[in-house]
Amino acid sequence: CARKPCQHGRCVNQDGGYNCTCLPGWTGQNCQHDIDECARKPCHHGRCVNKDGGYSCTCEPGWTGQKCSQASQCQSGWGRYNNHCYKLMADEVTWLTARSRCQQHGAILASIKDSDENNFIAIAAQNETFRWIPTFWLGLHKESEQWKWTDGSRVDYTNWAPGEPNNSMVISVWQGEDCGTMYYKVHPGQWNDESCSSHKSYICKKPI
Repeated sequence: CARKPCQHGRCVNQDGGYNCTCLPGWTGQNCQHDIDECARKPCHHGRCVNKDGGYSCTCEPGWTGQKCSQASQCQSGWGRYNNHCYKLMADEVTWLTARSRCQQHGAILASIKDSDENNFIAIAAQNETFRWIPTFWLGLHKESEQWKWTDGSRVDYTNWAPGEPNNSMVISVWQGEDCGTMYYKVHPGQWNDESCSSHKSYICKKPI
């Protein structure tokens, strides 16, 4: 053992030789071979990355833990849908301020990918008792006459209320209506375009 033959383990001197007791993750006479822990597929809901003497799991959205076996939870006050958490905020602010405040929570103004997600948000909003303003901000805004989500994703699904978006100039005092909202009273779940300088509540969205 004076020659320290055990590369990743403890050497035990014996009559006429030695024996290596390997550290976890190593094998071989001199503990020189790394064990591929990923061969056992230890990551229940994620991708396994083999490392010297061990492994790590890169979990799929919605899962956590060393082996990606624990379902992630949303913070108190946030509702979960698929792999995201949502919260409808009660303070009434402009669209830009709403976007900034969502970012302070590690979130974005909500984007909506399909009718199921839209229905989830609409139902959640109907359970809230906010002020008389009938709509709240989404992460929808118009740039160069094209509607976009703040997370950079394409607007493949829409649920505009009848006659919307109409870019009405009367209420918005010549500013145009370049930001998107959702009704939670008059037309629950349907969308409207409104002036970005209006003051409204807003919904934030972040991955689990």
